[in-house]
Amino acid sequence: ALSWAANHGHPAALLCLLRAGADMTLRTAAGKTALQIAKEKGHAECVKVLAEAAAAADGRAGAGGASSGAAAAAVDAPLLGKRDSLSC
Repeated sequence: ALSWAANHGHPAALLCLLRAGADMTLRTAAGKTALQIAKEKGHAECVKVLAEAAAAADGRAGAGGASSGAAAAAVDAPLLGKRDSLSC
């Protein structure tokens, strides 16, 4: 589902999926992550959501790990101004 949302340029769907615990490390049959797909398609907002979630997850991994949902919560703050268009 993350790959689909990244491919079609849906940052709101990405946030919802990440909050629900979607695994950002999953790859398509072609071996691509959702972040790679968003970059290739030029979906800047999707890249931002996924990159910030990945950075948040990486930052917390040393402190006992973090779920993708926790990482998504960390990217919510910069997107609060767009809350109406990015709500689940």
